[in-house]
Amino acid sequence: MAAPEGVGGSILEQKERVRASLLMERDAQLRTPAVRVFVKGMEQRRLSKQGWTSVFSVMRYGRELAQKLREARAAPDGPNRHTLLRQVIDPYLQFVDGESICEETGLRLADLWRYFRHTWATSYTNAPGRKFWILVRDRAAKYHPVIGIAAFGNAVVQLGPRDEWIGWMPKPFLNRLKQEASRDWALWLQKAADEMAEAVYCADLVKENLISRKELEDPTDEAIERLQKFAVVERKKHDATPQADLHKFDEYVTTEEDWLTRAHSHLFRAKRAEALARVLQVRKGLKKAGFEGATKDSLLKVLSDPAGRRAVEIVLRNVKATRIGINMLEITICGAVSPYNALLGGKLVAMLLTSPEVVQEYERRYRKAYSLIASSTAGRAVQRRPNLVALGTTSLYGAGSAMYNRIAIPADAVGGKPGEVVRFEELGKSVGFGSIQFSPATINEIEPILKSLTEGRQINHIFGEGVSPRLRKVRAGMEAVGIPPDKLMQHGTPRIVYGVGLAEQFRDVLLGRRVNKPRYYLPFENSVDVTQKIGDSVLPE
Repeated sequence: MAAPEGVGGSILEQKERVRASLLMERDAQLRTPAVRVFVKGMEQRRLSKQGWTSVFSVMRYGRELAQKLREARAAPDGPNRHTLLRQVIDPYLQFVDGESICEETGLRLADLWRYFRHTWATSYTNAPGRKFWILVRDRAAKYHPVIGIAAFGNAVVQLGPRDEWIGWMPKPFLNRLKQEASRDWALWLQKAADEMAEAVYCADLVKENLISRKELEDPTDEAIERLQKFAVVERKKHDATPQADLHKFDEYVTTEEDWLTRAHSHLFRAKRAEALARVLQVRKGLKKAGFEGATKDSLLKVLSDPAGRRAVEIVLRNVKATRIGINMLEITICGAVSPYNALLGGKLVAMLLTSPEVVQEYERRYRKAYSLIASSTAGRAVQRRPNLVALGTTSLYGAGSAMYNRIAIPADAVGGKPGEVVRFEELGKSVGFGSIQFSPATINEIEPILKSLTEGRQINHIFGEGVSPRLRKVRAGMEAVGIPPDKLMQHGTPRIVYGVGLAEQFRDVLLGRRVNKPRYYLPFENSVDVTQKIGDSVLPE
């Protein structure tokens, strides 16, 4: 096995090569009986309030659309032409929610979204974590045809260009602290370190004499090592007996007793021991460096000491972990369907995702939700305000992105403050590391290997085990048979990384420096009207 040689060629050739590799898995999924039954059912005509309809009812006829566009373009340039264009294409956002039904066809919105998702180059998967789907519809035509689809999910944990853009990279962050040393930053460090400690339930660990009260206040290397070894033992117990029933939960309806029960599971005993070890490392490092309170001098002492700098890095990593799942989302799906994809429909969908409607929908869905991993680690209910201040995404191809490039929305054009702009910023490229190059057959072959290991099955698809079960499964399977995973998991197809700031101080929010309501670039009053104005700005002229 070896990585393919020669990844040159024109941009179109490079994109076609990537697309061809992705379609192998997508097409294999389309051939499965369950998917075939679903597709056939969606295409079957059925009687609804609007008459006989099917998924074809929400696909706009290209010739009809082209003819109406020609008629609108024939009008003299000015307000009249714009009015005519609005009558041809009038986009709006429709959020897919539970069992909601499309009023135009009688079909489930989730089924409509899934049908069009199967036309993407990548296979359809349903990832865990916070997510929601969006349909972009066209009210200018009968049945409100689907212009495009989009989806949000949990942001990728490690992504160098994005982390550098936000300020999460350790070395630049330490340099920034040194340059901006102040009481304000010292308070940030003190508060963030305290939050780390408060987030870990440890009563049982103290009761079992794994750690003493004295060691909690005055940590030693021995105590830290003891916790780390305990975490390894508990993780092996989890691998052998996953206790899957303990990890089935509702993020909205869960009792305090449920959180304590999960905290005592092998998985979260391991995670709590690891987290507590990090807390002790921070306390030990800050104490050694001479951090005696929230003062500029104390902060400078910390930054001049190796143990102190290491403590700050641990705190920063924890701040990132708590903010990335709450205040930032990843655009996982974004694009237009035919015939709108020939009319900059993909750009339209991408721009609409910056609308305040999206921020409000995210807040509505998750304002009462518990932070699942945080609650299971703390042994109590933890709720964090879902202030969405930034979006991230990556292009499907590494050789240019016609959809995300040059997107910038002047705030004053949609009723916001003059001089402010919401834009998709190109941040760099990913390293091209992942598992997309492995076929479903390869993944299936790994399953029995992992099950046969004496330590037990290592990938249990339980939320909280770690990021990307598929990625961890491939790595564990390769290591089990002696294949070097780092070489074969470099698929050689880096993707362009984009970031979108939605609020003025989004970096401060993501660094844990702001807890009050963010000041958003686009106005929240009449958010539906803002969406309409964004759509107007990209009507095909």
